[in-house]
Amino acid sequence: MCRSTCRATEVIGLQFELMQPSPNNGEMEQQSSVELQTRLSMARERMNTLIRADAERCREVHELQGRVMSLERELCSHREKATEAEAKASEFRARLVRAHVLRERLSTELQQLKQELLLHDTKKK
Repeated sequence: MCRSTCRATEVIGLQFELMQPSPNNGEMEQQSSVELQTRLSMARERMNTLIRADAERCREVHELQGRVMSLERELCSHREKATEAEAKASEFRARLVRAHVLRERLSTELQQLKQELLLHDTKKK
């Protein structure tokens, strides 16, 4: 359970006061008892309100923890996809460089063949 911010010390203190015999006489004792009962009831009500609020915060914390875990999984998935995309891009760049080198070599060979053909044609004439 989540850490509660409410303390039951006030309720316990009031319960203790109610259990103690009062040095007052009759009517004063009854009035004091009614006052303590009222204070005890209010303290219990406040404590119950705090406990409900704490339970709600706990529920929210658990929901947020679940959301965080979900977002962390999503982040890992995106990182994996980004890593794969970077690897594919790197491979593509390497193939592109090789293709440019091959094109240059073929262009050079083509120029050489053209020159040889020109030489053959000029020799035949």
